[in-house]
Amino acid sequence: MRMWSGRVMRRAGCLVAALALTLGLATAASAAPIKCRVGAYVISLSQVDTATGVFKADFWMWSVCPTPGLEPLKTMEFLNGVQTTGSLDSTIRRGDQWWSTRKVSGTFRQDFSLKNYPFDEQPLEIAIEEGVLDTRDLVYVADPRESGMDPAVDLPGWRLKDFRVRAHIADHPTTFGDPSLPGGSSQYAALTLQVGVERAHLANFVKATFPLYIAALLALVSLTVTDGRMSLLGTTTFAVVLSFVSVERVVGPHDGVYLLDQLHFAALALIMAATGWGVISLRAIAQGGDAVLQRRRDLRAAAWMTGGYLLLNLVLVGRTIAAAGH
Repeated sequence: MRMWSGRVMRRAGCLVAALALTLGLATAASAAPIKCRVGAYVISLSQVDTATGVFKADFWMWSVCPTPGLEPLKTMEFLNGVQTTGSLDSTIRRGDQWWSTRKVSGTFRQDFSLKNYPFDEQPLEIAIEEGVLDTRDLVYVADPRESGMDPAVDLPGWRLKDFRVRAHIADHPTTFGDPSLPGGSSQYAALTLQVGVERAHLANFVKATFPLYIAALLALVSLTVTDGRMSLLGTTTFAVVLSFVSVERVVGPHDGVYLLDQLHFAALALIMAATGWGVISLRAIAQGGDAVLQRRRDLRAAAWMTGGYLLLNLVLVGRTIAAAGH
């Protein structure tokens, strides 16, 4: 009787352990976040404006989720979106999964790096983050195989290089008031779409530097004349200053001293050198110096300044090209 009772107890214990293990696995399974496969296909890019820091894009997005209750396309937030609209929403059951699609059109902010202008490459990024469920309930899985960019996409002034989609986790040092998160932090699913572009031509750069080089040429010409030399140098200085003021309108706001700024400084340095030499030359003639000899000196000075100015420009442009990796 005791033996039978002990055997029953052991079997009961095994059954309890099995039930506990089953319940534990079920609890762990229920605690796992739902994974939704998310992707995007860009169909249009336009109005890349480095001066105002925005660009426009149209693209299709999709999600594939294992449960019908989730709609990540409707709860995701475009973090750098200035104005976005969604349309043509649809959700279709495909076997044991739910496939949702949505067309998105919008204007997006971009922090353009202009350090290597006009030989720069820019990553046009669209930052997306889940706006309702944290990673305890939902995570994104990127769909790089089906994501991409329509071959017909054309972006005037730019050459399209590549497209990337990356899923990751966004950490926040706040729970946004969620009482179930006492740790003072939270995590949300995030997705980044990135289109790499590079400038296709130097048209804007040529337009910005053409008045600058005309002013530099006039400064050099001033060394070959006597009458009106100083007034000509004053006019060129005014032209370079006006051109310098318009740099941010052409390129965009920036903190550093980049190529266009350096070229303007080089032109101002040339004008200052020409002005200094002009004062010396005119004073020598006014003091009774040989006018023919002084004219020869002026021509030699013009030749030296021309060579130095061209060399400086080549160094500045070459250094920017090297930094850009071209």
